[in-house]
Amino acid sequence: MKLTILMGSPRKNGNTAALLEPFLQECAALGAETETIWLYDRSIAPCLGCMTCQDCLDGLGCVQKDDFPTVFQAMADSDVIVLATPIYAFFCTAPMKALLDRAIYAGTKNYGRQKGPRLLAGKRLASIVTCGYPKEKAADLWEDALKRFCKHGGLYAAGVLCCRDMGRQAPFMDEEKEQAARNFARTLFPPETRGKQVHLSPRLRMAADMIPTDSNGISLVDVGTDHAYLPVWLLQNPQKDRKFVHVIAADLREGPLNRAIQTAQEAKCSGIDFRLCDGLSAVDTKEANVIVIAGMGGETIVHILKDAPWRDWTDKTLILQPMSSMPELRGWLQENGFRIEEERLAQEGETLYTAFLVRAGEMDPLRPAELWAGQNRNVPLRGAWLNQWLARIGRALEGMAQSQDSGIHTRRQFLTSVYGGLTEMKEEWEQWQK
Repeated sequence: MKLTILMGSPRKNGNTAALLEPFLQECAALGAETETIWLYDRSIAPCLGCMTCQDCLDGLGCVQKDDFPTVFQAMADSDVIVLATPIYAFFCTAPMKALLDRAIYAGTKNYGRQKGPRLLAGKRLASIVTCGYPKEKAADLWEDALKRFCKHGGLYAAGVLCCRDMGRQAPFMDEEKEQAARNFARTLFPPETRGKQVHLSPRLRMAADMIPTDSNGISLVDVGTDHAYLPVWLLQNPQKDRKFVHVIAADLREGPLNRAIQTAQEAKCSGIDFRLCDGLSAVDTKEANVIVIAGMGGETIVHILKDAPWRDWTDKTLILQPMSSMPELRGWLQENGFRIEEERLAQEGETLYTAFLVRAGEMDPLRPAELWAGQNRNVPLRGAWLNQWLARIGRALEGMAQSQDSGIHTRRQFLTSVYGGLTEMKEEWEQWQK
């Protein structure tokens, strides 16, 4: 499928260009051919209203000699025409208005001595606009005009994406606008082309958001991929400066790996290398610079890292999302040459999850309480996370107090120390909140 984007903005780095970027990325990911024409770089004079074009039934027939025929041919060669423009004085910019005036007459032979063809009939027309007011106050006239243009010329109106600039109080582009542009691109493709969209749970989205940017290219390995939701989502949602050059989805069992392959097929997502293996056993060190291990117990993660077919971790980033045994995992990492650089928290229902960003290097020794709760100090869910661990260890201490087993004395002393440290961390958090 081919899309021609007619860019009506005079600013190469403006809001409309910024909104167009994720739109084009999504089109490329879906396998479309795109061409962007900057109208301010072309010479397109206003329509003269001479009606000469109406008597030319085998072409445009416009008497003016400029770039209009070239631009119109690009429109005619497309499956989808996208008009991208900021809203100036409640309508599109001047070069785009001149183009549309010329296209509606030269392209629709309704007013000559003999009625002729509509040269853009059957094309789909969509628009991406930016403005400084709500859509219903800024882009309503533009949207209505496009519907009339389509009806007159025999095109199909494919919708308008309108995003508002809030001025200096906030940056124009944000995650919501980026996703809106990607979603709008997908609406222009038939369902059998665009595939099934994968959505991540908050737990997996946390892990995905921790993957660093790298314009030189990321070689990603998702260990224990199960349904391959994470790698498929990452490829469906490309980001600036986060380019994947190689993606491996690995799993120990055939069942989960087959489900992963099915997910990718349903999503029309190619480019994933599926491997049946134990942990990283079938991965070469050159194939991995970002490794995600999510949804496993901490002890299993330790086992995978210990059995990796390499010992040099200096060029690798680990995203670890343990489901249990977090003190054991943190302890092993600090004792074996790894540094936890960041910890995040996510919530699904009543359950809290954590994830670590880990690289090779020394780290300051963790206090006993930090082995359990981590160092996610500036995370909004920190208070609830500490409450969870206080409750768990409190219950464990209550059980030990009723036990007659003399062998648990050392363990009870240790957990008492952990509980005291968690209490201090909670007090620090409450103070910081003030």
